[in-house]
Amino acid sequence: MEDGDGIFGLLDEMEGIEEDWAVGCEGGGEILDMDQFPDWDFPSDRSNVSSFTIPLLTPSSSPAASGISVLACIENTITSLTTTLTQTPSASSVGISLHSRRPQTTYFSPHTSSILPLPHTHPSHFTNTTFPRNPRQFTCILTLLSILHAHHSPTSTPPPPPLTKRQIYYHNPTLFRTQRNVDHLLDSLAATFRLTRQDLGICAAGRGLVYGEVYIEGAYFGGEGGGLIPPSFAPESVILAADVGSVLLVEKETIFRALSSLRSGIVQEGLVMLCGKGYPDLSTRRLLFLLREKKGVERAATLVDFDPGGVEIAATYKFGSTLLAHERVAVRGVEVIGVLSQDLVSLITSANASAAGGDGGAAVTALTPRDRKKALALLARPWMLTTPSWKVEIQRMLFWGIKCEVEAFYSGACFARWVLRRVGKAVA
Repeated sequence: MEDGDGIFGLLDEMEGIEEDWAVGCEGGGEILDMDQFPDWDFPSDRSNVSSFTIPLLTPSSSPAASGISVLACIENTITSLTTTLTQTPSASSVGISLHSRRPQTTYFSPHTSSILPLPHTHPSHFTNTTFPRNPRQFTCILTLLSILHAHHSPTSTPPPPPLTKRQIYYHNPTLFRTQRNVDHLLDSLAATFRLTRQDLGICAAGRGLVYGEVYIEGAYFGGEGGGLIPPSFAPESVILAADVGSVLLVEKETIFRALSSLRSGIVQEGLVMLCGKGYPDLSTRRLLFLLREKKGVERAATLVDFDPGGVEIAATYKFGSTLLAHERVAVRGVEVIGVLSQDLVSLITSANASAAGGDGGAAVTALTPRDRKKALALLARPWMLTTPSWKVEIQRMLFWGIKCEVEAFYSGACFARWVLRRVGKAVA
């Protein structure tokens, strides 16, 4: 299929159509007559809709399982659209349906201790985008399919490097309007095709940091300060030193920089540090998954603030996330080594014992209403039943009404030794 053929030839005409559209429409599928499904609950107003889209792939026929390529996924989608347009020219609308990545479309698996996507079995798991009702959104999806199709074209020799989401946005910023729209649609396409972002040849700009005796894509990250995690890397390009046995996940860049400046202690203890700079991006999570599950690293520990945000960051590493459940990069062996409630008690006790009150007491602040709301939401998460110690920490946090940052405990080399002792006790 040539880029200018079929539905791709309509893009230039459709880009001129202006209409407001809501972020959140998702899709990709084969179009069938709605009258074939009398038991499905369709919208009552069907005056402008004569077709409905369902996913191309069934739960038992994911691309990975059946050998379907990215090109095949895209071309099957486009073929179904062009077939509908040519065979039913009187149809009042044509649609693409993308998998919805809402919490209702995922579940927590006790067997794998991770958040997984539900099978593509019900129309409620998809959001339909139709033309001409949603022309801009519909055109955005087709444009992304066109870009991905060209990127994966077999005429590309050698295979091109991954596209960044920023590059795709600048392909047509007037159409896409915001980077967020592009990010949302790309991940929805990946979920619909049951592929990962890397399978699509897409990556985000690097944000996470890595430090330790590790090589990635030929670059060494044991030098001063480590470096940015490559946005895309092949698993075989990640090479560890023989004595690396632990991964430390640090919430904040300030702590990462402080610990990496004491390079001899970190390196000698066979430790690799990762930092997601807050909530981790996909590249950071993917590298952790590779180190822990594929490269044989025994321990994975997180160092986060004593607040609801810190617990949620640790949970993202350990259980995965709803929006990216299809990526399957959860690492069940992750343990929290601090800041724990017992550390907070020691901090306050030492501050009260000092004549001046100490800096530690000043680092403890009250929970905000937003903090309390998030903490209560975390207690209701299904994975909380598998981590009773985390539940106790949040309950104490709520009962005391306080939170504390990791920086309150930093004291140079003593802090580094404390961290290394905690990492050594983390449960594999």
